[in-house]
Amino acid sequence: MIEILYRLLQSLTDYPVIRAYGNGIEPKKPFVTYNLMLERVPTHSLYSNVDQNGRQEVKTHIDAVLELQYFRAMESEDPHSLAFFRDMAMKMQTQSQQDKWDSAGIALVNVDKLTHLPFLDEAQKYVDRSVLELSVRYTASAEDIIHFIETVKLDYQLDKLKGSQIIGD
Repeated sequence: MIEILYRLLQSLTDYPVIRAYGNGIEPKKPFVTYNLMLERVPTHSLYSNVDQNGRQEVKTHIDAVLELQYFRAMESEDPHSLAFFRDMAMKMQTQSQQDKWDSAGIALVNVDKLTHLPFLDEAQKYVDRSVLELSVRYTASAEDIIHFIETVKLDYQLDKLKGSQIIGD
């Protein structure tokens, strides 16, 4: 899922898009980080029929919050972080982007919140930062192997009647 989100987000901007909270080298500003920060897994699942080999697919929908952060130097000529995310949010809601997200298996449910959060860095310079939260939904699945009882051996004794019978193969 993370790789799919990366490709979708990178198609929306020319700036570098990186996964948040990594230990790599920070790219030159401006750049965007992304983090799938909250997933709600429902208590219901959908079960497929069991195939002839005993396999059954179990699916559920995951509701998640995708957090994006945009960083730029305050003195930069690049777009202000609020304007950048406003534009990105509008692009995400175009039909062509909705089609891209849908074909990747991710529903963009809602553009939730845009917050301006500049901060003072280690060099005591302000960095322009905004955070955009999106609600997304996607499907997760797992496979189960259902074991069949193919042969049963029945040993019995009823009074004087005693015997053994194999049922199945």
